[in-house]
Amino acid sequence: MAGTDTDGLSVDLAAVSQNIKEFSDNEVDQALETSIGAISNSISKKLGIPPKLAHELDQLEIDVAKLSENVARKKAHLKQLKSWIRDDRDKDEPTSAAELHQNIQNLEDMILRMQKITGVCFTDLQEETLKNEEKFTQKHFDIRGECNGLEFGLEFDTEESVMEDEHSEVEIKEFVANVPQDVCSELEKPLERVVNEQTIGGFFRLIMPYSKWESHRQKLLNHFAEKYPDFVTVYTTETNRVLVISHPKYKHSPVLMISWEFNTKSLDRIVPRIRLGVEGTEQLIDLDKTKALENAPENFELLIEELGIERAVEVMINLIRMQTAETSFRKKKTS
Repeated sequence: MAGTDTDGLSVDLAAVSQNIKEFSDNEVDQALETSIGAISNSISKKLGIPPKLAHELDQLEIDVAKLSENVARKKAHLKQLKSWIRDDRDKDEPTSAAELHQNIQNLEDMILRMQKITGVCFTDLQEETLKNEEKFTQKHFDIRGECNGLEFGLEFDTEESVMEDEHSEVEIKEFVANVPQDVCSELEKPLERVVNEQTIGGFFRLIMPYSKWESHRQKLLNHFAEKYPDFVTVYTTETNRVLVISHPKYKHSPVLMISWEFNTKSLDRIVPRIRLGVEGTEQLIDLDKTKALENAPENFELLIEELGIERAVEVMINLIRMQTAETSFRKKKTS
């Protein structure tokens, strides 16, 4: 009987060892094989001592139960991790061509919304690595785009250094902003500040409100020039836009000149500066007993505050246009 028990125990120990090897092959826990190996050696040495055999077997069962529980927990943990990874992959990766197309469409819609909000549209980006070392990288960027119809170009270098605490610091060097000459002249001082401070964000904070106002200015001036071609002429200089209102038939009619410039209060605050100038013949000025021509610039500023830019300019144009009707009325009354 003792031989049969011993043989059965050997078979059980062999089965335990085989299970441990399987766990080791799966890299569940390398410590398991070492622990069970030590227990198996201890029991094998004591197989010929019947009084202590029961105690050794009990201890072996306890140890195996603990190890099995540990392995079960690790397997469950691994299974959960795999499930999470699979779920994330299923969420992030499209499962069909239709879903991929929808994701692309969503990104395009997002880009279009951002363009509408900011007015910025990038048309080209060139990147060149100038230097690439273990803890230092230098790159050159050349960016082209437009903002509310205003074309721009940015060129700059970036220098990225990895510090001792492993965090990275990036510096911008050799920053150049390219804009049309008239814009450069009109925004000379704030553009110079942006370039000196090497701030890309500052450039967009400046160009976004300016381009909106510039687009509005151009549309409004073109609108009046097209609506009243006989009375309105628009002149453009590097730093100014001037709308000239004059009567085509009456040489003694006053000439109104509305200049539209911009004041830069800060990088992100552009304020329109609209002024009225009046020219008239000496005869007309002598006849102006109420000082209407002299007070016209100040009254025009009040009109802008009261009516807004477009309606205030329209009032000035109609003042000149109405001279035809007034003159005709006077001729009829005199006759």
